[in-house]
Amino acid sequence: MDDQRLLFELRAERDIARLQARYSALCDDGFPPAAIGELFVEDAVWESSPHGVRCEGRAQIAAHFESAGPMYPWSMHINVPLGVDVAGDGDTADGAWHLLMPCIDRSTGAVTAGWLAGKYLNTFVRVDGEWRFQHLRIAFELMTPHLTDWAVDRFQHGARP
Repeated sequence: MDDQRLLFELRAERDIARLQARYSALCDDGFPPAAIGELFVEDAVWESSPHGVRCEGRAQIAAHFESAGPMYPWSMHINVPLGVDVAGDGDTADGAWHLLMPCIDRSTGAVTAGWLAGKYLNTFVRVDGEWRFQHLRIAFELMTPHLTDWAVDRFQHGARP
């Protein structure tokens, strides 16, 4: 691989990692639908398993996140990168991350502290020099309540920010 291609791929990997980080930061900041939607191309897909949620197109993706904020009023996305592979065309890429997410979960009606964990397997596309999500897949492998309930008081041991 020549130096110019290597530099291009390294920059693409960095920009894609920043896009993934931006997505996570927005989720942790109340899931603002319009801002999250802007991270996706117009015909993108967002899906999760095992619940089978699938949103097609930026508008459906944004609409999905209108309900996420009330369901998860506090979350902390902790992403561990597994790798980004930039295709030979330089305009598409695949990336994977592990996710660990402590949260306050209202999705079942009760308010509980919870853990979500899974793996992102995403496809990205470069449009006008900017990387966007083409297909975001989150495969949840763990969704469970936490043994100590931080939904009532996340600072039970006297330490406050």
